Amino acid sequence: MAFHAGIPWAAGGQLGVDVFFVLSGFLVTSLLLAEYRVEGTIRFGRFWVRRARRLLPALLVLLLVLCAYARWAPSGLSPGLIRSNSLATLCYVANWDYILTAQNYFTAFGTASPLLHTWSLAVEEQFYLVWPVIALLALRRWGRRGLGWAAAGLGLTSAGLCGALYLGGVSETALYYGTDTRAQSLMVGAVLAAVLDPAGRRLASAAPRGGRLIGLTATAAALGLLYCFHSLDGRQPLLYLGGFLLVALMTAAVITLVVLCPAHPLTRLLAWGPARHIGRISYGLYLYHWPLFWLLTVDRTGLHGEALLAVRLAATLAVAEASYHLIERPVRAWQPPTARPARITQLAARSGFVAAPLGVVAVLLAVTSTPAASAAAIAPPPGPGYVAAGGATRADPQRVMVIGDSLALTLGAGLLVDSGAWGVTIANDGALGCDLDPQSTVDMKGVVSRAAQGCPNWRTVFARLVERTNPDLVVVLLGRWETIDRFYGGRWTSVGSPAFDQHLREELSQLIDVVSARGAEVVFLTLPYVADTTTLPDGSPWDINLPSRTDAFNADVRSAVAAHRGVASVIDLNRMVDPSGHYQTFIGPVRIRSYDKEHFALSGGMYLRPTLLPVLARLGAPHYQARHPRPSS
Repeated sequence: MAFHAGIPWAAGGQLGVDVFFVLSGFLVTSLLLAEYRVEGTIRFGRFWVRRARRLLPALLVLLLVLCAYARWAPSGLSPGLIRSNSLATLCYVANWDYILTAQNYFTAFGTASPLLHTWSLAVEEQFYLVWPVIALLALRRWGRRGLGWAAAGLGLTSAGLCGALYLGGVSETALYYGTDTRAQSLMVGAVLAAVLDPAGRRLASAAPRGGRLIGLTATAAALGLLYCFHSLDGRQPLLYLGGFLLVALMTAAVITLVVLCPAHPLTRLLAWGPARHIGRISYGLYLYHWPLFWLLTVDRTGLHGEALLAVRLAATLAVAEASYHLIERPVRAWQPPTARPARITQLAARSGFVAAPLGVVAVLLAVTSTPAASAAAIAPPPGPGYVAAGGATRADPQRVMVIGDSLALTLGAGLLVDSGAWGVTIANDGALGCDLDPQSTVDMKGVVSRAAQGCPNWRTVFARLVERTNPDLVVVLLGRWETIDRFYGGRWTSVGSPAFDQHLREELSQLIDVVSARGAEVVFLTLPYVADTTTLPDGSPWDINLPSRTDAFNADVRSAVAAHRGVASVIDLNRMVDPSGHYQTFIGPVRIRSYDKEHFALSGGMYLRPTLLPVLARLGAPHYQARHPRPSS
């Protein structure tokens, strides 16, 4: 929670999940060993129902609340996003879903998905599903020691695979979320459970020197864990090259102390009343804190810093307490009422744990399905007799080429629908990740990397597009990448600083020269505002999302255009889609912006056609007439 809150001393706080993995591996394996010792087998159904009773009730309530919020709260979650994330969470494959969709855990604070933290629950459930089967097979064939060796082999394999994949260039996202690479921590806990059998515990308690050695080792391990929580953020190579295994081994040392040395000062500290109570409600704290942190932002509360942190923590504690007393404990404590109907009641209960998730799935699909914008809300094209400015008819439309980044691409998709009815044809040549300075280094929300490579040779590419299309008008929409923090002139800078603004205006001027080489008019669309769907850990917006960055870029655009009078002009798209002066998703009933609150929805581009396309046709008329000279009378 401290890590997600952005507290500076908890840069490695995400390792709390690793501590839990070790503890979970130890407790679950201890239960399996105890059951096998008494009954000679492991009853999978009973084990899985116990796990479902512990985890599912609170999770189902959370998912229902989130899907309702996504459906009915104004400017809330994307229903499509919450539907896909909820289904992945219910199926306990969220970690693999986030790998496939490349949702980076370390740049996702304030993310549009309040379910990103469920990746660890998915790893846990996959462990609960598979490990009892492996444990029973190992116990029957090799006994308790064999189970320990099997767990050790699997743990070392997981750690080795993590290191090899990291050195092979696999992304941190895949390694951090992957069940195969994170199983090492669970297996360390399983090994510890196999080692600490009842005989081993008696031996340790009877050996004072052994107890002192355990105490010293565990104290050093606890201090090492505190250092890791403070320093080892998730991007450090050490974690993927054995660091996760080291953290798991230090955690195992502390667990060993707690189990074998109850009188040790560290054990008594961990047994302190408030710490024990936090342990009792820890599932709720973990489950609810991320959605609440997502909900309680600077914009919604007017708070920031310590005040915002206090509100977030208080809300999380309150919800976790309520969940524990009203949902989790009652479900776990419930027992069949009588002896004879017990079988029927248990069968009904077990069936309920299957039916409940299916019911939530049905609700998710129904509630998060939103109707498309009404066709009547999107202005229809004019009648068949329409003639655009400059004499362009539907049979001989003007050529409009749209270039730029993903904003241009998504806007162009809506503009080109029936664009011939306005006397133009749209060549949608926007590109994902189009940065005018692709060789530079940027800081994208805390990740330092090379600039986006969507237009690595844009001068050559744009010149070829102009040569191929011979457009009457070139529409340019850029800026999202240009507003990122950038290393320029030997220091970190950004749009709005004099030196970088001068550099950016020079690039924009070069772009105008390239795309107007055949006489086409050039029109820049101002960069629209975006919503703060992604925030810093303390709830404040990333600099790239600040309206001041957008305004600074648009000022550079106007300055570059002013130096090319008669060739280039500006249309204030920002004012068209944000008429209130700040970001908005809808204009009336029409969704203008996509669910990510950055790109354009298809309905948004279509809505803008009656306003934007006639203006484009008029601006492109001179070049169109030059291509189609009227016969002399």
